[in-house]
Amino acid sequence: MKHSRQDSLREQVRQQIEQVKLEPEQLLQLQQMQQNTKRPASQWLSIAAVITVLIIMPALYFNSPNGLSLQSASGSAQVAMIDNIANEVTKNHLKMKPLELKSESIKQLQEYFSALSFKPLASTQLTALQPTRLTLLGARYCSIQGATAAQLRYSSQPDNWTLYQVPFDQFNQLGLHEGGDSIATYARGLKVTLWQERGLLMVLVAP
Repeated sequence: MKHSRQDSLREQVRQQIEQVKLEPEQLLQLQQMQQNTKRPASQWLSIAAVITVLIIMPALYFNSPNGLSLQSASGSAQVAMIDNIANEVTKNHLKMKPLELKSESIKQLQEYFSALSFKPLASTQLTALQPTRLTLLGARYCSIQGATAAQLRYSSQPDNWTLYQVPFDQFNQLGLHEGGDSIATYARGLKVTLWQERGLLMVLVAP
């Protein structure tokens, strides 16, 4: 396999060199330019070599099976993670398991989640994303992709919203940035919005 890849690379180099060979007229022009200037022949050879490399390398990169694979793999991993999260949180949202703590106070919720490595936040982005006035009902422990998370439930009769919060450092593949754009998708007929806020991944499930 290793030899076949090397042979393939050599063939691509040969083909690219064939494509960038100078025509007789171009070669004559280059010789005339050399005669009309005081540059030594070695400098002209260096210039020709640089031009050849600049032409060949981009072509080899984009034709190489590894050239675009990293970008494609990164994009595929991001999409897969978004889909997995969306399917998981909407499934949990629809189950509507009983709340472990019923309270409208975010401070009480923070005190309750003592087993978490973070304190749940009163998201400042929630109002911007969901202009409908929401009432905090309470919360429960849950998980997102195996990471322990907080599940906060809100209500605006007759509908319920669920906001999941989990440390963001386990979800860097999402490509979200603090204060940056959110990502919106749909799963099970529900809208799912993801964003980063103060070191946490926020995932909102809306009806």
